[in-house]
Amino acid sequence: MRLAQTDIIDFVTEDDFYHFFQPIYCLKTGESQGLEALLRAKGGTPEAIFEQAKKTQVLYQLDTQSIHKALSTWYSADGIKNRGLLFLNVLPSTILNANFPIFINQVVQDFKLPNQQIVFELNETEQTFRSDQSKLLKQRISLLKRYGFLIAIDDIGKGWSSLSTLIDFDPHFAKLDRYFSKNLSTSKKKQMMIEAVIQYCNRNNIQLVLEGIERQVDLKMAKTLGIPLVQGYLFGKPQMLKEIKASGI
Repeated sequence: MRLAQTDIIDFVTEDDFYHFFQPIYCLKTGESQGLEALLRAKGGTPEAIFEQAKKTQVLYQLDTQSIHKALSTWYSADGIKNRGLLFLNVLPSTILNANFPIFINQVVQDFKLPNQQIVFELNETEQTFRSDQSKLLKQRISLLKRYGFLIAIDDIGKGWSSLSTLIDFDPHFAKLDRYFSKNLSTSKKKQMMIEAVIQYCNRNNIQLVLEGIERQVDLKMAKTLGIPLVQGYLFGKPQMLKEIKASGI
C-alpha cells in the first residue's frame, strides 16, 4: 500500500505510524550499547512518507511527532535504565525550525529525561540548509548539548554528511555509511579511509559506529581496524521493542 499525497496530513495528524528498534553493539564487550528508533508505517516506506510530507509541507510535524512517539514507546517499556542509549533521527530542517527550541523544552518536561541516554542523530536524507544557516544549526546543536543530549552525525560519507560535519558540529558519535562495511574485508582503500577516521575520532573523543555489517568476514576486519561500535543485520534486524526485550538484547 502506498500512501497517497492527499492522505499525508491525516497520516501525520493521526500518528498513523510506529517504530522498530535496532541494536548497536560494542565490539570490545560484545554488549548492546543502545537502540536506534526507526519509523515504520503501513502506508509506505519511510523515505516515501518523508518525501510526501516534505511536498505537503508537514515535514516538521512528522519529524517531531516521530521523535515524541519514539520516546514515548521507549520510556513506557520496562527496564529503561538498563537499555543504554536511544538514537533518534532528526532532520536538519527540523532543528532549524523556529519552533524547535519550544519542542525540545516540551520534550524535556513530558518525559523527565535522563538526557544523557538520548542521542539526536542528524539524518542524511536531506540537504535543506544553506551555508548561511550553518551558524544557526550549530547554535541549535549547542542547545541540545546544554540540555544534556548527545549528538550523532548519520551516514558519514553519504549525502550532506561529509567529513567536514565532524569538524563543524563536534558530535559525540559518528556513524559511517554502510558503503564502508560492504566488502570491507577485501577493500584496502576502505580500510585505509576508516583507519584515518578512527584516528580523528579517537583524538577528538568521538565514538565511531559502522553501519550495515552483514557478514562475519567484514565484522572480523572491523574488529581488526579497531572500530568501537557496529550496527547491522548480522546483529539484529529492526523489530518491535517488545521483541527485542524477548530476545534479551
